[in-house]
Amino acid sequence: MKYNHTQVNKIGIAIVLVVSVFSVMSTMAEHYEDYVPQWINTAGWNIWGAVIVGLIYVLLLNMMVLRINISKTEIIWRFGIGIPTKRIPLEDVSSIEMVTNKWWYGWGIRKLLSGGWLYNVFGLQAIELKTKQGKIVRLGTDEPKKLYRVLNSIVNVDNNEGNHG
Repeated sequence: MKYNHTQVNKIGIAIVLVVSVFSVMSTMAEHYEDYVPQWINTAGWNIWGAVIVGLIYVLLLNMMVLRINISKTEIIWRFGIGIPTKRIPLEDVSSIEMVTNKWWYGWGIRKLLSGGWLYNVFGLQAIELKTKQGKIVRLGTDEPKKLYRVLNSIVNVDNNEGNHG
């Protein structure tokens, strides 16, 4: 059974885009004050500031989309444009569990206190995978039950369908 799902953080994208518009307008206000209202240029940015902020926004937008793909042999997850792309062979998975993340875990890639890694774009629900080598990975998802069922149907492990943080 194959699984392909893309989760998009629409709220995060909207915030990044609104801030981007104000950043561009602030930069334009310095050079084109006749065309941009004066109240926009409160930050007093220059063109290099806009370039740096633009690069940061591209990175942020990359972290607002998470794709999870499951084939017959591996689970692959990637953010936005594919950086980073990670994978685990399904034969290496020793347990699968539905979990609820703490709200302060946030979005993006995080090292958890449990020693594992979280990949999340939005929300609190995740699937926690443990490998035979002891690696722990949490994949944030907006459809945890479906992802759990697909993984459970492919991987033969003893699982606890829990709701832990």
